[in-house]
Amino acid sequence: MIRAVIYTGDSEKSKLLFKISHDAVRAANVGCELSFKEDVMQIMKNLAITPNYYDIIILDSADSSCIKLAAAIRKSNLNATVIFVAADEKNIMSLIKFRPSGIITDISDEEQVKRIVRFACCEQMHFRPCFTVRNKDSVMRIPYDSISFFESNQRKIMLNTDKQKIEFYGKLNDIISILPGDQFSRCHQSFIVNLSKVKNLDKVNRCFLLNSGACIEISKSHYSQVLAHYDEYTQHF
Repeated sequence: MIRAVIYTGDSEKSKLLFKISHDAVRAANVGCELSFKEDVMQIMKNLAITPNYYDIIILDSADSSCIKLAAAIRKSNLNATVIFVAADEKNIMSLIKFRPSGIITDISDEEQVKRIVRFACCEQMHFRPCFTVRNKDSVMRIPYDSISFFESNQRKIMLNTDKQKIEFYGKLNDIISILPGDQFSRCHQSFIVNLSKVKNLDKVNRCFLLNSGACIEISKSHYSQVLAHYDEYTQHF
């Protein structure tokens, strides 16, 4: 689960960013706990628990407490994704030392905000490149790039890699919510496929042909959405 927080020193600005960012998180299709704080001490208290408490932090460069907060975070957390709101472009160069992953120049530009937040979510998911399987025998961490597809049969899930099949109890709805949304697609009531493992999209037979030779059906109800998802994936990867 990714944990993201917004603090700008301005309650109304934080609420607006929260609303837009919430939509971006949903579009990114990742498990993310998103919140905004009106008191910087609430954030400092959580950072005192662990410097890695937050994965994504959205701050306003015009607020001095935000700058101090960014400095405190970067002192002990190199993996956190820091995003700054910087309406004044003159201040942007002074933010480089905090290694921000994104600069929001206009919070009224919803597409800009969503794009930056969605990128941050995907960036954080790539810091967690494994899917954890827990069953009665063991706890295993399976690299995302090794997974071909998930198949559901009632309450049992079969995770298929290039070399093995791993069975555990679960629900596809829960699994898809924590997988990287750019890489995995729910193409059927019974299947989640890793788009990086797709060799060919067969539109005639409405199925994915995987590098492993497996043929994964795409249901009618998912077809339009999956087609758009795969088209977007092939354009970017």
